Amino acid sequence: PDEDRLVVSWRMPPAGPAVHVPYRSEDIDDIARNSRVFERVAGVGYNGAWEETWQDGPRQFTASTAVVMGDFFAVAGVTPMLGQTLSRDHDLPGTEKAVVLSHAAWRRLFGGDPGVIGRTLVARTRTYRIAGVMPPDVEFPRGVEIWTTPLALAGGEALDAYRVALL
Repeated sequence: PDEDRLVVSWRMPPAGPAVHVPYRSEDIDDIARNSRVFERVAGVGYNGAWEETWQDGPRQFTASTAVVMGDFFAVAGVTPMLGQTLSRDHDLPGTEKAVVLSHAAWRRLFGGDPGVIGRTLVARTRTYRIAGVMPPDVEFPRGVEIWTTPLALAGGEALDAYRVALL
């Protein structure tokens, strides 16, 4: 909803050619604190979605995965069909690692089972709880099947070089 009110932004390097440079998480937080223009601010992975190997018990599968800041879904104005979305709390060190499934992934990988909420998945030896499932029309970045936060994949180190602000 209201996609005409969303702005995708990149930084420009201080010198050199005009290329897109991702914001760091601190930049996004500064914009959120100091802006008089934007209602909310979040970040999404600079490189879009990529194939990640996941494990569901003994079953292994690949799914297109994207990194987002916890406020991403609130900024986009979308709510889950099942469960809940990620929150800003999921961006903090020491918090539970969680993922949100796209509707397509929920159908393809779990047969549309509403009991997936709370189930655990493993990627790169880290365990994640399935927090929610999005409705069919939510797909950003293009092709994404699983969303998670930067700290979850980095094991405590923010993936700042891969963020871009979504305002």
